Amino acid sequence: MRTPLTSLAVSLLLATSCGGVRDGATSLPASEARTRQAATGNQDLAARGADPLPEPSPQSDPLRELAALSSDPAPEDITLDTHYVVSNEDQQHAFRNAIKGLGGAYVGVGAEQSYLFGGWARSDILYLLDFDDWVVHINEVYGLVFRHAQTPEQVIELWSADREAEVVSWIDASEVPPSVRAERKAVFTQSRARVEHRLKMLKQWLDGAKIPFFGNDRAELEHIATMWRTGRVRCVRGDLTMKGALQSFADWRSARGGSCGSSTCPTPSNTSDTTRGGFAPTCGLCPSTRARWYCIRTRSTRPAITISGKTRGPTSTGPIERRAS
Repeated sequence: MRTPLTSLAVSLLLATSCGGVRDGATSLPASEARTRQAATGNQDLAARGADPLPEPSPQSDPLRELAALSSDPAPEDITLDTHYVVSNEDQQHAFRNAIKGLGGAYVGVGAEQSYLFGGWARSDILYLLDFDDWVVHINEVYGLVFRHAQTPEQVIELWSADREAEVVSWIDASEVPPSVRAERKAVFTQSRARVEHRLKMLKQWLDGAKIPFFGNDRAELEHIATMWRTGRVRCVRGDLTMKGALQSFADWRSARGGSCGSSTCPTPSNTSDTTRGGFAPTCGLCPSTRARWYCIRTRSTRPAITISGKTRGPTSTGPIERRAS
C-alpha cells in the first residue's frame, strides 16, 4: 500500500543570493508575447498594491519548455483508494512568516496548499505535481478559476453549485484533448463540493487569524492569477519516489540559471528518514553551495481548532530546519 504523499509535507524553502523575485532578477526569459502578458499582469498588480513578478527576457522561451516537461507513469494504486483533492493538513498558515517573500520556484504536491505557500512566498514559478491524476485535474481547474475570478470572494464562489455550469464551460473551451476535458469535468463535478467546503473553512480560519490568502486578499489572488496568465504554473503527474518529473524540473531550472528559490516536497508519512535517503536525492533543486533550504514538516492530524481568532500551534513534527544545500 502506498503511503499518502499529502499526509506529511516537507517544505524546502530555498533563499539564496543567486536569484529569486526579491531582487527583481529572473532566470525565466520568455517570448515577446509572454513579455507583454507579464507587463499587463504587473500593471494590474501595481494598481492593487501587490509585488510585481520579475520581467522575462525576450531571448528564449523556457516557459514553453516548462509546459512540455514530462510526467511520471501512473501508479498501480493510490493511497487508501482516496483522492486527496483537498489538503488533509490544517494550520499551514503557522509557517507563513517563515516563508514570506522568499521568492524563487515552488515545487509541491496537493492542491490548495500549493497556492497558499506559493502566494506567501511570492514564488515566480509553481511546479505542481501529484501521483494522482485527480489532484492534477483539480489544480488545472484552480487555474481556470484564478484566471476568471474578479475578486477573492469569487475564487470560493466559483466552486459553488450555482457556478458549476460556468466552470464546466471553461473546461470545455480549454485547449486540451477531448478525453482530458471529459475526465477533468468528471473530476470537477465529483470534487467541487469538497473543494468549496475546504475553501470556506480556510477563509474562516484565516480571516479570524487576520492572515491574507487568495480567498480574502486581492494581492494574493493577483499574484497567483498572474502566474497562471503568464505561463508560470505547470501541473503534472509526478511521483517523488522516481527521478522523473521532479528531476526534469530540477534540470530545467538549473539549465536556466535559476536553480534557487523555494520548493515543497511532501513525503510518505511513515518514512522517517526521507530527508536522508528517500526523496531528497531526487530533488537536486539547488546545486549551488551558496544556497540553503528550509525544511518544514507538517502532519495530517487535525486537532480541534478554535475559530474565534485564536488557533493552536502548527501541526508540526519539529521546528524549521536550516541546512546547506
